[in-house]
Amino acid sequence: MDRRVRTSASPAAQNTSSTLGFRTSRILPQNADVGSVSLSPDGRLFAICDNDQDSEGFLDVYSLDTGRHLLDVSTTLRPLDFAGVQHYCWAQPYVHPFNIALVCVYHGGEIQSVEYRGDRSDGAWWTAADPIQAHSTDVASMCIDRTNNYVCTVAEDAMRLWQFDDNWTLKLVAMEKHDFDRNGRLLEGAFFCGSLLYLPIGPRLIRCWETRERVFDHRRDISILYDIAGTFVSPDEKWMIALHPGGGGHLCSTPDLEDCKIVLGQSEEVRSVGFLEGSRAFIFGDTSGFIRIRSWETSQTLGSLPHHTRNAVAGSLDCRTIDGITIIASGTSRSTFFDEATVKIWTN
Repeated sequence: MDRRVRTSASPAAQNTSSTLGFRTSRILPQNADVGSVSLSPDGRLFAICDNDQDSEGFLDVYSLDTGRHLLDVSTTLRPLDFAGVQHYCWAQPYVHPFNIALVCVYHGGEIQSVEYRGDRSDGAWWTAADPIQAHSTDVASMCIDRTNNYVCTVAEDAMRLWQFDDNWTLKLVAMEKHDFDRNGRLLEGAFFCGSLLYLPIGPRLIRCWETRERVFDHRRDISILYDIAGTFVSPDEKWMIALHPGGGGHLCSTPDLEDCKIVLGQSEEVRSVGFLEGSRAFIFGDTSGFIRIRSWETSQTLGSLPHHTRNAVAGSLDCRTIDGITIIASGTSRSTFFDEATVKIWTN
């Protein structure tokens, strides 16, 4: 199956008052529902991972400027024993023009870093490190710290802290086995806040670890007011939004997860959120097909981006601000017959 982009479309005229000045700069039709989208730290590349039940875990990378397809992980890197990408993140310890890498975790617990070296006449140039059997089971959660140097992978057996060496190879620097309380379970959304690592283990508990000395030092357990299904942290690491299993979500300040308030109603079914840097607002996709921009101070919806016009859901999101320009990537998490899966890039 050809999973590359079929066409590109010019942005349609939009009501800039309701969209807060955001316009579609690129539209990329997809052959499968989108599981996640992720913009690179420098805003030059973006990755799309599908959500197809029969082929889950196909990951592709595109150029933000040209829309050119740069990498298909399933055929370029793992043509023989591809097990599907379960988690991934971008890493760029040094800003452009230094290189950037994509870190992939595959089903079965393997982890691999892939360095982007630039474009050549025969296509994009990537250098892949050897895969590492990081865990004996699937990885439940993965995150990277703000310096883009340390990656944490979490599975049922243990959590591991990795550091990049000079040639983008991941080096294991710390490991800690789990000691779950009764009924504890791993949730998606582990995240760093400085040297602190937060691990949501549910149903109302987040475990906090200190990693400053490159060891896992259990700091404390933090009780949460509501059941949580996943967490999302702001780029400045000052705020965290936790989604509820049945709908809705609340916002907490970090590092202590205090100043908690509801920002998503129970009837709002949201699967991912993003934060608008420089403003006290966040974005999310709802069941109407729109991308909503909401203030967490006033709980008012500030604007809406019309990803779909009928009943499809655009619930896969990412957002970055580069040199004062905010980029939003949104992907269809549930398509319909008349509203096929797409990824849209929005800029202001």
